[in-house]
Parts: sequence; structure tokens; C-alpha cells
Amino acid sequence: MKINAYTALSTIDLVNTKTDAKKASSKGVTAAEPVSIDSTSKAAQIMQKYDLHNISYSEVTNMAMDLQKAGAIPGGNLLDYLPPPEGQFKMQNGTLVSDNHGKGDFIKALDDHLAYVEKNQASDFSTLFQVRRMVNFYHNLDSLGSGRQT
Repeated sequence: MKINAYTALSTIDLVNTKTDAKKASSKGVTAAEPVSIDSTSKAAQIMQKYDLHNISYSEVTNMAMDLQKAGAIPGGNLLDYLPPPEGQFKMQNGTLVSDNHGKGDFIKALDDHLAYVEKNQASDFSTLFQVRRMVNFYHNLDSLGSGRQT
């Protein structure tokens, strides 16, 4: 067993997902979710289409859905990796929609959000863990797309 310094949670390095997740759970620790080489390759191809430093929220949601279909979202739970939209909201045809359709630096916004959570919600370990996990996920995706064609 080793301690993951980033999450401050005990983890076990495991290979067999189903069996080892049960082992980890029975010992009160979490098992890191493996990501296949195939899904990493698909994620890299998807990320060539996106610039996380100049992207709209709509594009982020489309990208996340593409990544989920490719099996690149850890655990397959899309909602864990979709940050809430920013800006003003209005009702349109019975649906709540954001007025913010512009592009921005998504990575900077996530980093700013993490800094806010670390400063103001440091005792809420669940929120802090989730935000850190999401920020790391998008930083990793950003590095996959760093060789994109412009």
C-alpha cells in the first residue's frame, strides 16, 4: 500500500479492476481507475480538435461527451467531470440556458476555481477532492492536445 500525496488517500496499485476494487474496498482504501491505452489514444485524437485555453462551455460539454463515448472518462461518470456553467442564465423554451456563449481560458478558470475551493472550502474534503480530480483530468487532457494543428 502507498499513500497518494495528492489526494491524501490510501491507494493500492491494482491490475484486475473488478477483483481488486473489491479488495481495496474491503481494506477501506480506494483503487486507482485504470485507463486503457486504446482510450488514451482516442482521447489524444479527440483533444486535437480542442484548445482548452480558448473554448466555449458548449464545446467543453461536446468534448466531454466525445471523451465519454471513447471510454476516456474515469469511471464513465460524465457529470463528475463537467464543471457547472458560468454566467447569467435564462429560461428558453422551458429549459435553463446560459447567456455565456463566448470562449475563454477553461484551464485558467478551473485553476481559479480550485484556488477558491482550497481557500474557502478546505474543510469540505469531498468537494476539494472532486475539484482537484477534475482539474487534474483537464490538465492531462490539455497536454494530450498540446500538439494540435492550428
